This record gives sequence, structure tokens and C-alpha cells, in this order.
Amino acid sequence: MSCLCISLNGVPACANKKLLRQILRDEWNFTGYVVSDEYALEFIVSGHHYLKDATAAAAASIKAGCNLELTSVKHGHIFESIPQVCLKFLDDWMQFHYKSFTNLWRFASKTTGKSASMMAKKICPTLIQ
Repeated sequence: MSCLCISLNGVPACANKKLLRQILRDEWNFTGYVVSDEYALEFIVSGHHYLKDATAAAAASIKAGCNLELTSVKHGHIFESIPQVCLKFLDDWMQFHYKSFTNLWRFASKTTGKSASMMAKKICPTLIQ
């Protein structure tokens, strides 16, 4: 299956989670590969102006369900940004969980009178040694 350079409801096809995941995978039970049309991922940035750079385009297309990129070597590959995408996902995940755990420790210490380190030792003893 190929996702094209078109957009659906303002979202480029190769970055469209509803189209690639909800409809194609979930409703139609498609189990094959989704390949971008030639330059479709670059077009997310340069044509649709939907995202600002290759890293954001790679992240959006991967999250949406695009498995392979078809493009010319002359213009480079958006999927070359995958290491930066992985780092961004990890960074976002860490920031979210750091905030969550920080709030949990504050709440726990206020309500129980125990310090965060004491709570951490009880809640996740295998992580704190």
C-alpha cells in the first residue's frame, strides 16, 4: 500500500494516523507494508508545510504507520532522521514521567509525612539499590 503526496482533512496521507492506523489497519485489517509515494515524506515539510523539519516528518509518518520510504538518493531520506526521532521520543517520555514522578513524590510526602526517598524505596525497591 502506498500513501501519496495528498492530504486528507488537512493532514498529509503519510502522517495521517486516522487513515493509516484506524481505517487501514484496524477497520480493514491490512497487515502489509505501507510505503510512501516518492517524495511524499519530504512534501510533508516542503509542500504541505504541515511540519517544520525532517525529524518531525519522520516522527509523524512513523507514528501514523508508514513503514518504508520511497525517495530519490539525490534528495536524501527523511527516515535518516530516525535516530533523532528516537531521541526525541525518549526525551518526551522522560520529561513526562519525570514530571509525573515528581508530583507523586510531592503528594506522597505531603499526605504521609514520609520523604520521597523513603516512598521510592517502598514503591520500587528493585530500582533503588
